[in-house]
Amino acid sequence: MILRVGEPVGSLWGLTRLGTWGEHEAEEAARYNRLPGDIKYADLNNDGVINNDDNSIIGKTSPD
Repeated sequence: MILRVGEPVGSLWGLTRLGTWGEHEAEEAARYNRLPGDIKYADLNNDGVINNDDNSIIGKTSPD
């Protein structure tokens, strides 16, 4: 969880999951050192590396 001004209390911080790498995406997955079937995360800063710089608010623990 993260506390940040302007965001709800109990916001969740982490990588944005996009699903899994498919067979047809094997070449692109290899650029991230992944294989088809591995979890696919968003590269939010478009630097070609999935790391802590790609973290963002991905939800909240409190219902609306």
